[in-house]
Amino acid sequence: MLQTKEQLDELLAETNSSYTEAVNDCVRVFRNGLSDDSEEELEIVESKQLSAREMLDKNVGVVDHELTMRLKVGSQK
Repeated sequence: MLQTKEQLDELLAETNSSYTEAVNDCVRVFRNGLSDDSEEELEIVESKQLSAREMLDKNVGVVDHELTMRLKVGSQK
């Protein structure tokens, strides 16, 4: 089933803000500097980076799904 424009707008806003927040967290940590590049601090940054990647993957997955559905509908016409 194709998603409505409102559903797509909501998903876009949700994932974009989450993705932006995760990336900004990483940049903020590097900009402010790590006190000693301890393993704990680097793991925190790595966790934030993984969150950003998950958000990006979610967005790409939604686009892939929507494109597949629309191609399927288009080929049935």
